[in-house]
Amino acid sequence: MWLSELVDIREAELGDGSGQDIYIKISNSTILTRDEKKSHLIVTLPIVFVVVLITFALILYAWRKKKKPHDKGEAFINDDGNQDLELPIFSLDKIAKATDNFSINNKLGEGGFGEVYKGVLEEGGEIAVKRLSKTSRQGLVEFQNEAM
Repeated sequence: MWLSELVDIREAELGDGSGQDIYIKISNSTILTRDEKKSHLIVTLPIVFVVVLITFALILYAWRKKKKPHDKGEAFINDDGNQDLELPIFSLDKIAKATDNFSINNKLGEGGFGEVYKGVLEEGGEIAVKRLSKTSRQGLVEFQNEAM
């Protein structure tokens, strides 16, 4: 433990000049050689590059998924890539408002996918809404066929 004023020990004598040793503890990072610093850089740079690349890929995936037509309220896209204008998709808020929050008074019946409700859009158009059941095991094609 150094208790007195800091001095250059190469030029000044310590204490009474008896030649005592001084031990200084420093962290390893301050005494790394150039080769060790280069090896740390060689390891760190690829890791940072991979993390940035994965982050970019996840952002791109989320952005592309967000652009799907059903999220925008547009029509379905068939398996062959054509737009099916007979099956428009609306937001849940718009459908809930049109069916009076899926009121039992608006229930028309029940099908393979779940219950069917009638509704009136704010614009005045009447719609039939198929509400997907949690237990349904049918796919998108079956859903489109049943809705049509």
